[in-house]
Amino acid sequence: MQEDTLTSRGNMPYSLNVLIPLSCDLRPPVPQAIHAGRVDHRELGFVHPVSPGDVVAEVLVPAGEHFSPEVAQHLIGEGCALGDASTEHTEGQGVPVVATRSGHLDWDERALAVRDTLVVDEDVTYHVGNIRYFGDLIVRGMVRVAFRVRARSLLVEGLIEGAFIECERLEARGGVKAGGSGRLRVRETVAAPFMENAIVHAGSHVVVSGSSLHNEIKSNASVQVAERLIGGMTAARDSITVGERLGGGMSTLTRVQVGYDPFLNTAVHRLEVQAQHVEEVMLSCAKLAGRGGRLGDKAKARGERYAAALKRLRRKLADLLARLDATSTLETCTIDVRGEVRPGVEICIGPARLMNQDFLKNVRFSYCDGAVVATHPAGRTA
Repeated sequence: MQEDTLTSRGNMPYSLNVLIPLSCDLRPPVPQAIHAGRVDHRELGFVHPVSPGDVVAEVLVPAGEHFSPEVAQHLIGEGCALGDASTEHTEGQGVPVVATRSGHLDWDERALAVRDTLVVDEDVTYHVGNIRYFGDLIVRGMVRVAFRVRARSLLVEGLIEGAFIECERLEARGGVKAGGSGRLRVRETVAAPFMENAIVHAGSHVVVSGSSLHNEIKSNASVQVAERLIGGMTAARDSITVGERLGGGMSTLTRVQVGYDPFLNTAVHRLEVQAQHVEEVMLSCAKLAGRGGRLGDKAKARGERYAAALKRLRRKLADLLARLDATSTLETCTIDVRGEVRPGVEICIGPARLMNQDFLKNVRFSYCDGAVVATHPAGRTA
């Protein structure tokens, strides 16, 4: 734990020996060693999170002095406490200071504190490196391509490029322009002024106050796009709402889907592809087994192994399909477009599918009798 030590901050007669680095700002960034002399220039240890009960510092008692908890309290800020407040310490001993909550170390004027919110006053680049923090995080700048940020609640004031983000809530005030790389995995709500060429997976609502262009968006609740939704695939369990325009024309395929949990639906599709592959291998093994001989025996044994694997896959698939049906919202889910729907939009509601071939305005798509229907109203324009 004592990799870096900051000493002699405090009020006389005591000083404070900090056992955990405060942040990367206080020392030159050092890349993390991987193996064989290689280093990872994105792993710089910018922040060192602490948990309740961690010993983060020690109060140094000068020679000839008896420890006084009242005097030592001037060194202890919010989120820290003395580990042992007794007065039985002999001279020269260090009295432990422990964290009382999760966060990171910081100076509160002349006292040591544990902050819950971490603020990064610059871009997340090779000077900062990847950030893993279990509190709230504010990034005053951008998050560049290929960097990883993990936090509880994340606010990014600049642009998010092709980064890997994991958090409970995300507010991307500068927008998201991923260039087809990276991934945003958010357990709750995502909010951004625009999104472009991004992969966004959210456990709750996705709110885009501008346009969504060529994204893969999956939400276990709803997706709201105030302006244009063009290209890519947007899936939500409950509803999708678009303000100005859905689709970019026949040359740009746009797919929207509601009614099913999109993550369960993806898992079902993946298992179906695996099962199909196993069946194809079993068919090949059966043909080879019919020839007999040593090669036929090996093919027969291999086919039996794949048959057992296929049974397991089908059991998993049946379980996922049951969960998918149990969580479906076919009777209540909707796709609302207050502006224009252009040709080339594929609309999926549960098992029903509609390929739009016309220009529509002010339309709601819903599920009725196994088909996608348009209402409220479904006007036509030339």
